[in-house]
Amino acid sequence: MAAKATQAKANALTCSICKAEVTAENYASHIQQMHTPTPAATPAPAAFSGGWQQPQQQPGTQLQPMSGAIPARDLAGGKYLKGTDVPNGTAEVKFRINQFVRDPQGRSRLTASISETYGKVLFGFNATNIKAVMALGVEDMQTLVNRTIVCMIGMAPNPQQNGAPTKALFVSRIE
Repeated sequence: MAAKATQAKANALTCSICKAEVTAENYASHIQQMHTPTPAATPAPAAFSGGWQQPQQQPGTQLQPMSGAIPARDLAGGKYLKGTDVPNGTAEVKFRINQFVRDPQGRSRLTASISETYGKVLFGFNATNIKAVMALGVEDMQTLVNRTIVCMIGMAPNPQQNGAPTKALFVSRIE
């Protein structure tokens, strides 16, 4: 019994939103159930484009082995451009903002549809990047539509990885 408790503690993750401890297996469902607004009448599209979908696990049921191909790209962050998408050795990234969009499954304060950059089509503006844009003299974020954003690559603590430093994108200028 103590071995199971130790293993459960090792599999525990801290929710980046409410700081509750949940198991790795239940993290996604916790986020969906506790931190996603009630969907509108039209169901949201799947978060990834591949053919594989994780089966829904009912509480109290046994874990089941998975078979067949499991495309890593479909599970590694979706369509949002992140620092980890940028190849090593790249100092800055440029992308054009097409429009701002609402993403009911997103966690960013503001989501922009962008020109495809490293295979990604969305960029999530967090509070840090919104403040950087304000420091560059922008009061209305809508004025960024059809403009090019330049981000430098840096390191930042990642709440989804218990604060471990991760490559991140920081808005540095607007063209």
